[in-house]
Amino acid sequence: MGKRQARIFAKDIPIKLLDLVNKEVNILLKNGTVFHGIIKNTAGSAIHLTDMLGRKHIVEMSLIAEIILDIESLY
Repeated sequence: MGKRQARIFAKDIPIKLLDLVNKEVNILLKNGTVFHGIIKNTAGSAIHLTDMLGRKHIVEMSLIAEIILDIESLY
């Protein structure tokens, strides 16, 4: 199986955010910082993310440039 990437830009995040809960993602901030982990929930204007080491991060949506999601494909 292969993988494809879905890129969700800042303007589309509020629309698609509920579909991303419990998904493994990369969150790219406007300053170039990248967080990798699983979105656990959302609260107001923030995303609660748990990274692969079990650390919890709260990321304000106003700081996010895009969210990148890997999707498995058939090839």
